[in-house]
Amino acid sequence: MCYLIDGYNLLFQLAWDRHAEDLEKSRLFLIKELDRLASILHIELIIVFDAPLQTDEMRRAHFNSLEIVFTGYGETADDYLIHKFEELKNSQQFTLVSADKKLGQKAKHAGLKIMTPHAFISLLRKKVLKKKQKPEKMPLKKVAEEKPKEIKPPVKKVRKGLPPLSDFKAWQEIFEERFYKD
Repeated sequence: MCYLIDGYNLLFQLAWDRHAEDLEKSRLFLIKELDRLASILHIELIIVFDAPLQTDEMRRAHFNSLEIVFTGYGETADDYLIHKFEELKNSQQFTLVSADKKLGQKAKHAGLKIMTPHAFISLLRKKVLKKKQKPEKMPLKKVAEEKPKEIKPPVKKVRKGLPPLSDFKAWQEIFEERFYKD
């Protein structure tokens, strides 16, 4: 399953603009959080942001488990996503994440599933919790065969004489032994 995400729509719907005075910080926070969730769940996420002031072409990048798209000059995230819907027509493997009703209708018309930002984040969090609650599977035979590790007491170094003046590390150990005893 691949999720196509209307970036700013998700950001503002969830009030993740913790750094309201700095949109770039808010966007970075969202990207990091989605990347963390995508890597835990091994899912594909493509997040699209408007870049109306950008003077060049669209930019695509990857942030670990997440693909990030900044639209080109004169193109909105909606424009990009609608074009993507046409490419993916009737693909049940893609879900649009957006609360934009017009965009949702176009996605539905193209045969994609639609999910609101709140439902999407809720789904991801439930999946993460479910994944964390699963006990690690280890065959019983393997557990029984493992022997407990032997714990050895620490060996205290016995020093004969003083080290040469150039051996800084040895002098440091002497100092620590004398002045920082527990």
